[in-house]
Amino acid sequence: MLKLPKNFIELLQSYTKKTYLRGTRKAGFAERSFGEADYRFFAKGVIELNRFFTVERAERPGDYFNRKELRSGYLLYFLPVNVLKVTAVLDTLPPSFWQTPRHILDLGSGPATGAIGALLHQGMQHRKKANDVEITLLDQNRSILNDGKNLIQSLAQAGVCPTPKSIHLRPGRLLQPLPKLLPRRRYDLILIANTLNELAQPERRVQLIMQLMERYMSKDGRLIIIEPALRHPTRELMELRDAVLEQGRLFVHAPCLHQADCPMLAASRRDWCHMYWNWERPQMIAEFDRLVEIRKDYLKASYLVLAREAAPTRRQDWRVVSGPLNSKGKTERLLCGEAALPHLRRLVRLDRDRSLQNAAFDRAQRGDIVRVKAAERVGKKDRVDLI
Repeated sequence: MLKLPKNFIELLQSYTKKTYLRGTRKAGFAERSFGEADYRFFAKGVIELNRFFTVERAERPGDYFNRKELRSGYLLYFLPVNVLKVTAVLDTLPPSFWQTPRHILDLGSGPATGAIGALLHQGMQHRKKANDVEITLLDQNRSILNDGKNLIQSLAQAGVCPTPKSIHLRPGRLLQPLPKLLPRRRYDLILIANTLNELAQPERRVQLIMQLMERYMSKDGRLIIIEPALRHPTRELMELRDAVLEQGRLFVHAPCLHQADCPMLAASRRDWCHMYWNWERPQMIAEFDRLVEIRKDYLKASYLVLAREAAPTRRQDWRVVSGPLNSKGKTERLLCGEAALPHLRRLVRLDRDRSLQNAAFDRAQRGDIVRVKAAERVGKKDRVDLI
């Protein structure tokens, strides 16, 4: 169950009101607690952004953060949601990854979404010291970069996340050559969240990833790409995965448990590999959901974790890549793993074979890793473990 730290939402509300009501006729309300009038005022930006991010992606302006109503809408609604998605993906990294000082590069950072997710993850899971982390934020919009820096400082001062050693702001777009945007140095964690759509050509995306690996990623670093759990951007990410692995210099650590071509991409033009996470939805998000007429009961995204060396795998481990496929008298799951390549595996358990040994088969959700020996059908005595 994903959950934001205590005081995160209150600090976000306070920062947004003080920053974005300044100079308006509502400036006198900046010090008051967040109420219905505030939800209605800021919901306009949330509604427009939600439309741009879903049904009207092609209509989204090139630099939508130039408009302060969209910046404030992102801060209040999309930032907390996307921050938790980053923490969920970072859970796939081994604890040893955080044992040394880390340099973080957040590309297309917006208000430091990826960096804040990394800081929260470190604070919640690993209790990192105050001076361990250096952060570089790159985005085309200077105002949203300043929001990100200010938010990190506010969260750190309140003890919600560790205090980074430094925060560097780099204005620029990924359409520009990287050497013009960044000094040549090595980063341990490179985050690219909801940003690759800036590069329309698939070959440019591959070039970007390989250049990041060659010039900017440390020897034991990780490069993480997160995209919306929509069919088109996710299938583009699946295609990017195969193209990058063909270069032979990077390995996928998650969600894939193998380095072969994506079996889902090969099998279907319709399916897309995305993950779900349960979360404790904050009241603020529930209020905006009511006004915007959407509902985030769970979080979902597609992602890749890339590294220079392959991760150890077990042939009995499988990633669940579907929801429950239930029908009369049986339950099925679609699994992805090395032992079934070049195909996915459809694993079936008849209702009459339900047992304590295989109870994890019922609990497994899309995105979970299960360990099971059964090839096609789970029997009463077959053991299923959630990893």
